[in-house]
Formats: sequence, structure tokens, C-alpha cells
Amino acid sequence: MKSKKPKSKKESNFKPEIKYLWFKGGILIAGLIFAFYFQTFHFDFVNWDDQVNVYENENVVNFDVKDIFTNHVIGNYNPLSNFTLGVEYLVVKESPGLYHFNNVLLHIICSLLVYLLMKRLGLSFLVSFLAAILFGIHPMRVESVAWITERKDVLFGMFYLLSLLLYISYYKTKRAFYFIFSVLGFILSLLSKIQAVALPFSLLLIDYWFERKLTWKSVFEKVPFFLLSLITGLIGIYFLRQQGSLEVGNIMPVFQRLFIGSYSFVVFIVKSVVPFQTSAIYMLPAELSAIHYLSMLPALAVIVIAAVYFKTKKFISFGILFFTLNIVFVLHVVGAGQGFIADRFTYIPYLGLFLIFALLFEKLLVKFQNHKVLLYSALVIYLLLISIQTFNQIKVWQNSETLWTDVIKKQPTAVLAYNNFALLYSAKQPEKALANYNVAIELQPEKAQTYNNRGKIYFDKKFGCNFKPGLCFLPAKRI
Repeated sequence: MKSKKPKSKKESNFKPEIKYLWFKGGILIAGLIFAFYFQTFHFDFVNWDDQVNVYENENVVNFDVKDIFTNHVIGNYNPLSNFTLGVEYLVVKESPGLYHFNNVLLHIICSLLVYLLMKRLGLSFLVSFLAAILFGIHPMRVESVAWITERKDVLFGMFYLLSLLLYISYYKTKRAFYFIFSVLGFILSLLSKIQAVALPFSLLLIDYWFERKLTWKSVFEKVPFFLLSLITGLIGIYFLRQQGSLEVGNIMPVFQRLFIGSYSFVVFIVKSVVPFQTSAIYMLPAELSAIHYLSMLPALAVIVIAAVYFKTKKFISFGILFFTLNIVFVLHVVGAGQGFIADRFTYIPYLGLFLIFALLFEKLLVKFQNHKVLLYSALVIYLLLISIQTFNQIKVWQNSETLWTDVIKKQPTAVLAYNNFALLYSAKQPEKALANYNVAIELQPEKAQTYNNRGKIYFDKKFGCNFKPGLCFLPAKRI
């Protein structure tokens, strides 16, 4: 029997070294994210849906599992997210630390899943690490992680990524149980947030990435995913209509909303590179300007780029289409509320753009080998700059006062901010509450609830109109 040639030391240590490199990369990713978001463990609830979703939500407080899974919360059907909040409420009641900790933990898991997904797509360590770092520490992530209400983002994201990974395992091994668990992961993602309805399109893109031939079998196996998306979408529309949150042409015609969609699309792309003036609220304009109409041109140009490079530069087409198909349902063409361009909408969609950025950087390293130091230096500086912005943006979510102060600074016409500021001050600082209600009425005079809230302060026995001269006639002063 012929003896096998012993492997050289270099050959025998190659795989363990590579595995150790990937392991160290994962530890570094988790450690960096933890370092950024550790401060949130001491943050409070904010009076923007946190109370509605947690300590004022009877189903969460009483941990009524049946009602959690059969009812909506202000038009949003995300029962699995509410279930996790209910479990936490059983443990810590109204102490916010654990809720914040779990949001951060889920975000770390999502970032590591992105890291693994890049690896499973056959990308290098550098590309996988860079894409995962961008996913983990980008300023547009802050809202999804630091806001307790957005548990639904990090939860749906985790199951969404797991479903993609399981589908890749199914594609590579043809084992049915991977497919079944991919469907199960999708269901859990849908129960966490309706935005997961885009996953079937992402599965088609996975097929495209691996150059899988389009056959009846490959199409038919996506049917369960599309059916689940359709059912969830219809349930979501039903609850939004029931809540009165679904606006189709109520604020502006649908034709004009197409340009709101194209404008949002372009802004999201720009913010993925230059995350300028991140805010919890971005106000929908009362009237469209030239920039909104012109935004359709670059938006269409991006889609054309994806089509042009569909066969020659797969990573560009994949990244653009992944972003587009995952963001298209939240572009505010059909409205659900007054704000738009919410940072939280990008939680999964940005994965496609981060893949493009990471691969382009690797290609630049190959093309300009003599300038690697310069390229790496530029990358470090860029990551440092967005890291500083992320760190500062996290502080905005410390409590309701810091949140609304930041919103009013960046969006001075945000009526919601003044109303919530007033609610925050109404018990202990009624003068500030009245001043904010006056500004809210000035900005939105047709809203009866604001007058009613202001009237409650006027007629409160502890703070009537005679408490201070002229108090009932406070001028509209922005605080």
C-alpha cells in the first residue's frame, strides 16, 4: 500500500489559520458593536411608541399570548416582537435596561449573520468583514437598535438572514430539511415585521448569484414564500386601514407620491455613503419641489446600471437589486404616516449596497497594489468618521427630551416632536407644555387632539388660567 505523502507544515496549518482569522474577525465585529451600543443599557424608554408597545400594552403587561398574536398595535402586526417584549416585561417590568440589552444582542447576531452570509456567498474575508462592519456600525443602524420599539427590526432581520443562509444550504446540499427550516425562518421574520415580505425576491437573487438556471422547479419552490408574503401583506394592509394609518392620495396624489418614492430611493443610496443629518423623523413636504421630480432620473439610472451589468458584473446588479427589492415597499408611494425616509427602513436593504462597497474596495486594492497603504488609510478614516457620527447619534436616544430636542433641531416643522415634548412636560413643567402645544397648533391647526391636550392643562385644577397672568395666551415659541 502506497503511503500518503505527509503534508508540509504550511499546508497542514493553512485551514486552521484561515478559520482562526474568520473567528477573530467575528469577535472583533461583535466587540466593536458592543462598544458602541453599551451606552444604551442605561437609556430610558422614549415617549414615541415605547409606552404603547410595552408598559401600556395590556397584552404585553398581562402576557396574553393569544391576544398578542391576534391583535395589532397602532396598525402594526408584529406579534413575535411583542411576544419578546412580553417575556422581558415578566422579568423586569418597566426597567428599560434589559430591553436595550436584547436589542443590542440581536443586532450583534444580525451583524455576525451578515458576516457568515458573505462567506457563504463565496466572498473573501476582507469583503465579508467590511460588509459586516458597515452593517454593524453605520449611523443609519442607530434607530433600529437604540429604540426599544424597533425590536421588530433586529428580530425580523435575524430570522430573515437565517432564512437566506438556510436557503443557501438547501441549494448547495439539496437537503429538504434546510428548505423547511428556511420557510420556518421566513415565517418568524414575517411575524416580527411586515417588511420581511421582500424575502422571496432575495431568494431569486441568491439563485442569480450562484448562476442557477431558471427552471419550473426553481420557480415552484418559491411559491410557499410568495404565498406567505401575500397573506402577511394583506393582513398588514387590513390592520393599517383599521387603524386609519394607510394613506393613499390623502396628503398628495399617487402620481406625486411616485416622485416621493424616487426621492427617498436616491436619498437612501446617498446616505449609505454619506449619512448626513440622520434624524428620527423626516417630514413629508407639503409640496414637491424640482429636486423631487428630478430625483426620478438618478433613480432610474441606478436601475439601468443593474440591467447593463446583469451579465458582466454580477455583484453590482445583485447589490442594487437586493437593495431595491427590499426597500421598494417602504418608499412611501403608499403612505403610512406623516414621516418618510425613516432610517430603520434600511436595516436589511443596505446589505446589498454594503456588499457592493466592500467588493469595490477589494477590487481597488488589486488594481492599485502600489497604493494599498493609501487606500487602507482612506478606509480607516471613513470608518472613523461614521463611527463618530454613530456614537453621537446613539446619545440622541438617551431619553425623550434628548430625542425631541434633536428632532426639532433638524426638523423644526415636526409636529409630532412638539406634541410629544408637551406630553413629556405636561405634569411638571406646564408652561413648557403649553408653549409646545401652541407651536404644534401653529404648524397643524386642524388637529383637534392638540387643542384637547392643551385644554386639559388649562383646566387642570393645579394649573388653571389664573395661575400666572397671560398664561392662557402664550405666544408660539419653539422650545
